[in-house]
Amino acid sequence: MRVMPMTVELIVAGTTREAFAKKLGVNRTYLDMLCRGARRPGLALALEIERLTRGGVPAAAWVKRSSDGD
Repeated sequence: MRVMPMTVELIVAGTTREAFAKKLGVNRTYLDMLCRGARRPGLALALEIERLTRGGVPAAAWVKRSSDGD
């Protein structure tokens, strides 16, 4: 799973990863792992990402699908 749209949304929103991580209440390292697809957020964090990106990164983007191969 790769959620690269989150990186695009941060650029479009004109914010840095550090500032966005602070809004989410996570550290930048964890946000970087989310952006790379190395980690998946819990439901509450996924919903907060969706809210802060105004739907640009929907919570459903983080749902593991059988086609993900994980």
